Amino acid sequence: MRYRRIAIMVGAFFLSISGLWIYFQPGVAGGPDIVLPLPILDMAYLPRRQLDIIISLHHEDLHKLNSHLRTITLLPNIAPLNPHVIIYTKDPNSDAETILDQASAENIIHLPNRGREGGTYLWHILNNWEDLAEHTLFIQADIHNFPTFLEKLGAFFVSETGMLDLGFSGISCTLTACIDPWKWEDKERFLPQLYSTLHGSIPPPENAKLTYKGQFVVSARRIRGVGRGVYERMQYLLEDEKSPWSSDKNGRRDAPVFGYTLERAWGLLFGCADGRLVVDCPPYWPGKGGRKGLDSCQCLDQRL
Repeated sequence: MRYRRIAIMVGAFFLSISGLWIYFQPGVAGGPDIVLPLPILDMAYLPRRQLDIIISLHHEDLHKLNSHLRTITLLPNIAPLNPHVIIYTKDPNSDAETILDQASAENIIHLPNRGREGGTYLWHILNNWEDLAEHTLFIQADIHNFPTFLEKLGAFFVSETGMLDLGFSGISCTLTACIDPWKWEDKERFLPQLYSTLHGSIPPPENAKLTYKGQFVVSARRIRGVGRGVYERMQYLLEDEKSPWSSDKNGRRDAPVFGYTLERAWGLLFGCADGRLVVDCPPYWPGKGGRKGLDSCQCLDQRL
């Protein structure tokens, strides 16, 4: 009887874990998955560099950041690209020389402390429109779950990468009524508006993948294929004083309401939010359980 009770308890534990797995994958439990139209790519653009690493910094540990940067740039698929590192800091008291003494970078750029990391990424895109690298790796200075981030980057990033999400995966929602497990809700209904802007039609009812933690690689072809106007509109919503979403409920502009929406919208913006990615790409440790195809965790650009 004792062993039987233990077996029942173990079985119940694994059933509960399975239940949590399904709960945190709304796309699995909540209906069919979306297949986005093919994105527009700017195939005529000729970049001067192969890879930029863009870092959004505030008060994070610079020694830890530098250690992570060294590890990233030594990856076999990263090292040959001679990545160009730019650190954007929103700490008004930071000193460029101090940052350079502790973290290896080509440029240190100060920005006003507003818009979260999304504002940093939009600023970089808009101010480097004619000088974007072939690929850009966007990260915050404190990289979320660095071992998994590193494994995904090393396993999946290739020259054909269109967008590779390096945050945790497994979360999807319907674009017209999007709520995630952390009670974030698209109250602005930005996601269906973005879909309609990009594709010229109302969004279908299927589930689309959300992105988290502001860490991903995207190609210049995809960035420029969207068009400057979309980024300028998002920058207005995120940072302009006239925008109702440019601050939190207490008026703080360093944590705007729209910033949390933008964090979840990068995949949709860059045409890489297909519901299949929720199922095909495990949330953690993608290398476990056998070799995955290159397109299981990302969207690939067509060859020239």
